[in-house]
Amino acid sequence: MGNKKILIIANSPGEISGWLKPVVKIIKDLLSDYSISVVLLPCVFASGREKAVVETIAEVDEIIPASRYLSLLLSREDKTDYELLHLGGDIMFTAFMARCWKKLAWSYQWGKKSIDRYYRGYFVKAARDMKCLEDRGIDGNKIHIVGDLLVDSVKYNLINQSLPEYEENDGAICFMPGSRLKEVRSLLPFFLEVSSQLALHNRSLRFKALISPYIDWKQIITDRSIEPLPELGGLKGVIDEEGKHIVSDNGTVIDLITQNHIRELAKSHFVVTIPGTKTGEAGCLGKPMAVLLPLNKPEDIPYMGIIGLLDWLPLIGPRIKAPLIRSLARNVGLVAQPNILAGKEVVPEIKGVLNVKCVADSIKKVLDDNDSITAMKKELLDIYSPFDGAATRMISIFARTIKPDFDPELPFFTVIICTKDRKELLVESIKTLDAQDFPSRGYEILVVDDGSTDGTDEAMGKLRTKCTLRYFQRPWQGRASARNCGIREARGEVILFTDDDILAPPQYLKEHFLYHRNYSRTIVRGPIINVSEYSFPENRKAGIGDFSQAFFCTCNVSVNRKELLDIGGFDESFVEYGYEDNEVGWRLRQHGLKAHFNMNAIVYHYKPWKKESDLEGMIRNTEELARSAVAYYRKHPHWKTRLATGINPFFFLKHLLSANRFIKDFCLKRWKEIVKQGGDRRLIGLERKISEYYYGQMLREELKRTRGKNL
Repeated sequence: MGNKKILIIANSPGEISGWLKPVVKIIKDLLSDYSISVVLLPCVFASGREKAVVETIAEVDEIIPASRYLSLLLSREDKTDYELLHLGGDIMFTAFMARCWKKLAWSYQWGKKSIDRYYRGYFVKAARDMKCLEDRGIDGNKIHIVGDLLVDSVKYNLINQSLPEYEENDGAICFMPGSRLKEVRSLLPFFLEVSSQLALHNRSLRFKALISPYIDWKQIITDRSIEPLPELGGLKGVIDEEGKHIVSDNGTVIDLITQNHIRELAKSHFVVTIPGTKTGEAGCLGKPMAVLLPLNKPEDIPYMGIIGLLDWLPLIGPRIKAPLIRSLARNVGLVAQPNILAGKEVVPEIKGVLNVKCVADSIKKVLDDNDSITAMKKELLDIYSPFDGAATRMISIFARTIKPDFDPELPFFTVIICTKDRKELLVESIKTLDAQDFPSRGYEILVVDDGSTDGTDEAMGKLRTKCTLRYFQRPWQGRASARNCGIREARGEVILFTDDDILAPPQYLKEHFLYHRNYSRTIVRGPIINVSEYSFPENRKAGIGDFSQAFFCTCNVSVNRKELLDIGGFDESFVEYGYEDNEVGWRLRQHGLKAHFNMNAIVYHYKPWKKESDLEGMIRNTEELARSAVAYYRKHPHWKTRLATGINPFFFLKHLLSANRFIKDFCLKRWKEIVKQGGDRRLIGLERKISEYYYGQMLREELKRTRGKNL
C-alpha cells in the first residue's frame, strides 16, 4: 500500500459510531490504495473504550491513541502522501498537524476562522450548518453540504446486522442510558422505576435497555447490584448472572441488550433516551421518543470547552462545574438531534431536575396518543430522508482533491427522468443519453416510474447501458413527488432534469458540464427544439420558439443537488400538470441562484402531430395547467408570477378578443380538418388558440374558487 495514508481524527462515541463507520467503508471502496489511521484525541465526551470499539471496524488499519499524538506530530517520517480528515474533537489538534506537515485538512461540521488557513474545505449536514460556519467567518465556497453521516451509519449497521427492510414492531419501550459508566449506573435504576410506573398503566408493555459498546459491561455484571442515585431516585436493580436482565425488588424486568443495537432499536415501539447520537439514530429509524436531560447532578454532564476540562480537576472541579451547568441550562435550547435539525420540538424534551413521576406521566401521555405517535414517526423520517448518502458525497469530493485523475464511482451528473406509460419513448431517450461524448462513469441516469402500467419495468430490466442506469418504480404521486424521489436517490453532485421524450445530442452533457465548471451557484439551461419525427433533424438550429421563458424548465435544466436540498425540493402539493418546475425555480432564484443559458446544450423534444383522439387529453392538460398556475400565483403573489401565468388584465383582454368561444369553435373545426389530412405545422397555431380558450376559462373559474385562500 506504500506510504499513502488517510488520518481520520476523532474522539468520542458519537463520532466513532455515528460518523466514522460509513466514512472508512467508502474510503476503502473509492481509495483502496490508501491505508486508514484513526487518531483518538483527548476529550471530555470520551468513555475510555473508543480504542476497543475502533478495533472492531475492519476497514481501519491503524489506531493512534491520544498518548501518541505528540510523537506523531513531531515524527520525521515522510508525510507527503498523508491526508487529514477531521471528524471530532478540538479542530486545533488537526490544525497543528496540518501546519507542521504543510498540509491542508478537511473537516466535517467543525470550523474556526482563526485556523481556517489550515483547512482545504468543510463538509456539513445541511444549509443551517453552512450558515453557522459562514457566520464564523468561513468562506462559503469552501463549504460542501453532503448530508448527515449518521443516516449512512444507521444503514451500514442495519446491513451488518441483517435486518430486513421492514421488521415487525416488538412493542417494547427501549431505554438508552448513554455511553459512559456514570450515566448507566444512575439511569438504569431510574428507568426501572419508570418502567414500574408504566407497567401499572399498561400491563402488556415490555422494556429493554441498549447497553453501549463503550461501557465496560463486565465490570457492571461483576457488581450485579445497582443502587439508585440519591439525587435522581429509582429502584434498586439486580443483574442476572448472564447479564441479560435487570430486575427490581417489585419484579419489574428490563431486558439488557449488548449486541445488534440498531436492530433492536428498529424493532422498538418507543424510545426513552438522553441527548446525543442516540437521538439521531432513533430519528433516522423514525422511532418516536422522549429525550431526558436530568440536571439532578449537573457535575456529571459532559460539556465542551473549559467547563468540560473541570472534570479533570480533582475535588474542586465538580463543585465549580455544577453551578456553571445549572446557569447554562436556563438558556439551553433544543437538545435532541432531530429537533435541532428541524429547528423545532418534534420529539418531547423533558429537562430539569427530574423525578420518576414527572417522566412516567409525560411518557404515558405520549403513548396514549396514537395520532401523536404516528405523526412523530412520519416527521422524523421526513427530517432525515434528505440526508442519505453523505459519506459517498463527502469522500467523492475529498478524493478529487487528493487524486487529480480520480474518476469516482459516484458521478458528476445524475440525469433524472420521470416517466409514466411511455416505455418506447423512454427507451429511445435513454439510448441517446447513453451515447454521450462524456465519460460514462461521470454520470448516471435515474428513472423514476410514477405508476406506469405499460410494462416499463420490464423494458428497463432488459435495457443495457454503458453508464449507470437506476430505476425506481412507485405508485403515482405526481411529477413533483417523483422528482423529489430522484433528488433523494441521486448520487451525482449536479442534477440534470430532462423528459422521457427527448433526444440528446452527443455533446449535451459536456455542454452542461462546461457551464457548471465555469460558474458557481448556477442553473444551466439550454434550447428545447420541438420535432415531429423521433429522430435527430438535419441542420435544425434553435429558433426563437425554442427557448423556454421559464427560469427553471425541467425538460432541459441542471443545478447543484445541494441547492435543491437547501430549498426543500419540489412542492408536492402540485400534483396536477404544470408549474411545479416554475415554483421550484422561483425559490431557487430567491435562494440566490442565477441562470445561465448555453446555446449548445440542446435537446430535441418529440412533439408529434396530434390525432383527433388526442383532443380530450390536450384539453385536460390545459385545464390542469390553469389550476396549477393559480396555485403557483397564490403561493407567490408577485407581478412576475402574474405575467408568467397570465393572471393579469392584458391576458384576459387578449382572451376576450382573440380566444373567445367563436374563435375557439372555428379553430377547432379547422384543426379537425387538418388532422384528417395527416397534420402539418398549421396545427401549432390552432392548438395554441384552442388551449388559450380553455386555459383562460379554467383560470377564471379557479381564481373564483380559491379567492381568499392562502395556498
